[in-house]
Amino acid sequence: YQGALHAAKAFKRAGIPLKAIRVGEILELQIDAKGDITGMKKELPDGKTLLLDGNAEEGYEARIIEPQVSESERTASGTITSSFAEAAMNENVPYAVIDQLVDLFGGKIEFSKDMQKGDSFSVVYQERHTEDGVELEPGYIKAASIYNKGELVAAVRHVDSKGKEHFFDHKGSPLGNYFLRYPLKFTRISSVFTKSRFHPVLKRSRPHNGTDFAAPTGTPVRAVADGVITHRYYSRGGGNTIKVKHSDKYTTAYLHLHKFAKGVSKGSKVKRGELIGYVGSTGLATGPHLHFSFYVHGKYVDPMKIKLPQMPKKIEPIPAPYLEAVLASLERAHTNLEFAQHKQDNTHG
Repeated sequence: YQGALHAAKAFKRAGIPLKAIRVGEILELQIDAKGDITGMKKELPDGKTLLLDGNAEEGYEARIIEPQVSESERTASGTITSSFAEAAMNENVPYAVIDQLVDLFGGKIEFSKDMQKGDSFSVVYQERHTEDGVELEPGYIKAASIYNKGELVAAVRHVDSKGKEHFFDHKGSPLGNYFLRYPLKFTRISSVFTKSRFHPVLKRSRPHNGTDFAAPTGTPVRAVADGVITHRYYSRGGGNTIKVKHSDKYTTAYLHLHKFAKGVSKGSKVKRGELIGYVGSTGLATGPHLHFSFYVHGKYVDPMKIKLPQMPKKIEPIPAPYLEAVLASLERAHTNLEFAQHKQDNTHG
């Protein structure tokens, strides 16, 4: 018991919360002849390692070992056969990069509906590895493009003179939204916004104002934009519910949460993408999912169809020659994909 207290204090001094130790995780322990723990090794995110040295009586010293990290630029391109996510994963694009792409293009493309077989994508991003070859979380996206419905939608990263990152479309206009399209990462929509549907629990038709995202219990739920939490409560129908007011015009709601995020309460300010709760099945729900609603001036609108509020235009412009050069490389990637597909079709034909 004494050793556990000392270890907890050492974790705290190192800035590592105890909840970072998860069920099923493997820890390396060093034990002396008496059975006391004299050392511990725990792997941390981004290739880091936490080491504890000491003993149960006098306590432990904590050290965090940071690896040498090498970065390289990688271009990945692919053609959609069933879904964008599957096509990206087939090209070994990390989940984190796919998430960024969905957030980046969410205001222009509705990924669950708009993507068609034969569409293509290309992305240039930073790969990161330790000196031992261990793959780490990827770095920033340099550029990306999606060929959808005969049009090329592009995003090119540029860091301005003040060190701020912005993305620009093929015309050089700032790309992005104040609002994220999706409150979850890696989910599928279980039912789309409808005026009426047969409720699986109530067994009667009732308005279904919002979109359901099916996901495992505990999946993080994020606020889609900056705002203030106006409601945090439990109801028989919606279960654990949070409402966020983003402005006098826009409000969003998140229902059936398993639990609320720590520190989230009525009156709390939240940032775009901030964790506010976890997917659950509280209230009238047959399985774990998030019911997400979007209000404009207090009236329901389809969260998947509304034109999201755009970012301000007063942004330092991207240099035209740089934009043109990156766009040319993205277009070549799509052309090469199309050429390869035609060649494959002719071979099979």
